[in-house]
Amino acid sequence: MGVPEVLRRGVSDRHDRLYAGGVRALRVIAIETVLAGVVLLAGVVQCATRNFADLGPPPAPDALATAPDALGLLLVAIAAAAVPLRRIVPLTALALTCAAGIAALALRYGVVVQLGPAVVLYEIARRDDRLRRWAGAAMGAASLLAVVVLAGELLDAWADTAVDAVLWGGAALAGVWRREAEAQDAARRRREQAQAAAEERIRIARELHDSAGHAMTNIAAHAGAARVLRSRDPDRADAAVATVETLAREAMAEIDEIVAALRDDDAEAETRPPAGLASLDELVARRREAGLAVELERAGAPRPLAASVDRAAYRIVQEGLTNAARHGAGTARMRVGYGDRALEVEIANPISPAPAARRDGGGRGILGMRERAALLGGTLAAGEQDGRFVLRATLPYERDGR
Repeated sequence: MGVPEVLRRGVSDRHDRLYAGGVRALRVIAIETVLAGVVLLAGVVQCATRNFADLGPPPAPDALATAPDALGLLLVAIAAAAVPLRRIVPLTALALTCAAGIAALALRYGVVVQLGPAVVLYEIARRDDRLRRWAGAAMGAASLLAVVVLAGELLDAWADTAVDAVLWGGAALAGVWRREAEAQDAARRRREQAQAAAEERIRIARELHDSAGHAMTNIAAHAGAARVLRSRDPDRADAAVATVETLAREAMAEIDEIVAALRDDDAEAETRPPAGLASLDELVARRREAGLAVELERAGAPRPLAASVDRAAYRIVQEGLTNAARHGAGTARMRVGYGDRALEVEIANPISPAPAARRDGGGRGILGMRERAALLGGTLAAGEQDGRFVLRATLPYERDGR
């Protein structure tokens, strides 16, 4: 990737982050404006109508709340303006809304039903701060008691204070529910991330196993050939040594690519495309050079494959030929068929009369191939059949009809 391309991507990423941040800021501003507006409107209507007394039959003069004036409207505005502060200083916001509401009631303004404290209590209960939650609950309970006493004694609005109790308590419970839901979502995301990390480790281990196993088998075969031919045919021995060197370098390069992907998940590393069936002839040629007589048959019309299917098919073939070289009698027959709905791979080799001893903990190659096929919705079967070891894999072109 050239420097101009890096700069272009950097500018584009910075622009995207700024745009996303601007959108989030506008959303927050809109939400806060609406909430403050609702609190302000509710308070102004109650203050202007003397707790709705002016909307019905005229009550006794001594039962009326104080007529609306600048002071009453100022207290309503303070309660509304404190609502957006709950995101920064929630306890301060709660103190301001409660103090403004209590002051309005003490001065006999008819603002009995108060929405501001309910909004702030929800925010406090939603946050994961136990000390702040207890402080908010205590402040809210004391303020609610003052509201009930003042509204009942001065305005004879005992019934209206029940609305405050429901609003404030319900908002606090809603905040608790939201906090618990967010905690459960966070725990679920952590589990999913841990599972994804485990699956990624398994995938990387499988890639390393396939790549290193294939390379080591070829290197061992060519090194053995070089040792045998060292005195009889020096030229061929030198060619075998050169092939060992090439195979070792390619294996290291492929391992480096896998490790580089671990170091930088977000960067688009400039690596060669992952091996696929397009490299099948090269793979077969190397196996033949290493002494495994491979007979390759293709059936059906080749078709474009999804990258995951293409790479899985290549790795299955690679591992199957590696097993044939290790445990077989020197020959293998392979068939790659393009069916109507799935790619079919079959590798068969005669079993050596003196099979190589298996390492402790070995046999993971077959398990890895079976897992690859299962992840793509396919199947893989492997086992002895009529004196041969047969591996059959079926990889659907599309999974679950998608």
